[in-house]
Amino acid sequence: MADSTPLRLVKIERHEDDPIPMERRIAHRRNANARVTAVQTIDTGEAHRNRICSLQLQDISDTGLGAMISEPIPVNSDITIFFPPQGPDRGFDLYGKVVWCRKADQGHEVGIHLSRPQAACA
Repeated sequence: MADSTPLRLVKIERHEDDPIPMERRIAHRRNANARVTAVQTIDTGEAHRNRICSLQLQDISDTGLGAMISEPIPVNSDITIFFPPQGPDRGFDLYGKVVWCRKADQGHEVGIHLSRPQAACA
């Protein structure tokens, strides 16, 4: 007798915080509300060009973050995000790559995939 259980290749889980119901992410997003400084590096073919910009964070996870910015950022550009010290905690930097940028009501929304930190060499 054949098993009548339907075959599922993916496990469908949805967190109530996800704005898009069919999104499937590796890591759970957390809401964030902070203004941080970033430096984007654009490869112009002949040289690298750096630009300082301000990001308004919207959400963050272990693998990426979403933010608002006043001007568009080219997709695939490298970006360094500087988080300032908070109370007794030291500041820190995150490194990533812009994976998407789209026009929003006020500025542009960007998605940034965070790079894994390199292991220290002995």
